[in-house]
Amino acid sequence: MRRSSFLLTAALVVAILAPLTMAYRISGAAHATGGGGRILGYVGVAVLLVALLAATAVGLRDLSRSLAGVDPAASAIAARLGEKPEQQLLVARWLARSRWYRNVGGVAGVLGGLFGGFGAMVLVGLIGLTFGSLAAELHLLRPDRISGTRPAGPRVAGLERRSLRRYWDPARQLALAAAGVVAVWLLLADRFGLVDDLRVSWVVGVVLIVASALFLQWRVATRPRPALPGALRSADDLIRSLAITHGIANPAITLALAFLGQGLSDTSDALSVMAWLTALALYWRFRRLGLDHLLDEPPLAARMAAA
Repeated sequence: MRRSSFLLTAALVVAILAPLTMAYRISGAAHATGGGGRILGYVGVAVLLVALLAATAVGLRDLSRSLAGVDPAASAIAARLGEKPEQQLLVARWLARSRWYRNVGGVAGVLGGLFGGFGAMVLVGLIGLTFGSLAAELHLLRPDRISGTRPAGPRVAGLERRSLRRYWDPARQLALAAAGVVAVWLLLADRFGLVDDLRVSWVVGVVLIVASALFLQWRVATRPRPALPGALRSADDLIRSLAITHGIANPAITLALAFLGQGLSDTSDALSVMAWLTALALYWRFRRLGLDHLLDEPPLAARMAAA
């Protein structure tokens, strides 16, 4: 699937660059001959417009599929994360839901910043994507209902104690905490006159982002679950870990850096640009939850059989 997407993108790039090159050469020839090639120049422009329309149509098709909740890659990624069918079903359901929330939030953000220029589109788009990603984790998956393994009779709660430390990724938690510490330090430095022209509201936003992310991570880690078979229990633990790291920590760190960049824009251009570049790099690294690289690996069941 990734190979097909790459080939489609390459074809669209060629379809756009080829008419551009042809139109440029034709316009040069027309200028050299005093306008004799003007008709051919119009043809090149027309071909260019057709290629642009085709690229737009493909983009709108992919966007409409994403907003409709169609995620063909979810099942393939789930097969790389879960060994048994009921595990894969649960992981695929979480992936499709989380990506849908992110897509809706990101598109709403971009549309909200449409009339504020490119910078506003990027910033508000990141805000929408992050809030969509966090909102997705407010939804409670019921592993027993999704897999169809719920036993007859009253529900029995699992008695196992769970903590955030069990599911978090230390590096991501350190980065999230560092963003909060830097924001608090900047607010204190501004209060005592150690920094100039700090945009306080954006830095306060960083503190709120970090606090909200930590609270939501704790909620995901400790929310109750019914007594489940071992396979579904493992899948549920995997989903909690993915939600805490990929669904909450990654977008929160990205947005916190973007807010830091905004907060420092009048204080230090270099630090502001550095924060923004890091945020954009992390967005690109973690786009689509940062799990598409798993498509290059064989399914987990095949790896387990080979081992």
